[in-house]
Amino acid sequence: MPKQNWVAVALATATFSFGAQADDLSNLRDLQIDLLERFDLMQQEVQMLRGMVEEQAQVIDALKQDGRNRYLDLDGRINALQSSPADAAASDPDAVTPSTAQSDAVPVSTVALGDPAMEGDEYQAAFALIRERKFDEARDALLLFAQRYPNGKLKADAQFWLAQVYDAQGKAELAMSAFTRLLTEHPDYRRAQQARLKLGGLQLANGFDEDGKITLGQLIEQAPDSSEASQARDLLSN
Repeated sequence: MPKQNWVAVALATATFSFGAQADDLSNLRDLQIDLLERFDLMQQEVQMLRGMVEEQAQVIDALKQDGRNRYLDLDGRINALQSSPADAAASDPDAVTPSTAQSDAVPVSTVALGDPAMEGDEYQAAFALIRERKFDEARDALLLFAQRYPNGKLKADAQFWLAQVYDAQGKAELAMSAFTRLLTEHPDYRRAQQARLKLGGLQLANGFDEDGKITLGQLIEQAPDSSEASQARDLLSN
């Protein structure tokens, strides 16, 4: 082969190889970006699943305690009836006597406040709607739960998940308001740092930069070695 032809072939081959490498690098970058996006999404899902697992454990403990309380209450009523049926009936306003049996048979209207023994069940029902991603129904159920159990032991948990539901619905202002209320009313809540991280991130994303810096700064100061603090530093550095 003439030297000129050989050189032309070599140059063509090198040009083709360089172009192929450039395409490969571009595809590799696209793949890396796609993998990073998937990884971020998986991290968010893992955090939510971890929260759900913790929530289930909390509810199970609450239900166990409710069961024990019911048993003790029932045992006390039985002992009281066995010792003095007449006195027990007189001291129990809910006891049905022959003179009141007829009036008690008429259904009474539902009161606004819920039965403390049913708090765990109603909370569990509302939380199940979140797992099913029925966010509108979950929001309504959590708002109703807050009205029925204003002093309930699961009040802070309900407020936390209400804020999460608002965030999932894209209602940033309502989510920020709900997280702020949670941190104000329950500063020692076990998920306070998670709530503060979400609040700070929402504030930064929605133009409340100074508020976001203050919120995330408080998180870093209060729990400097936590994973939430590490994420807060990342948000502030971007």
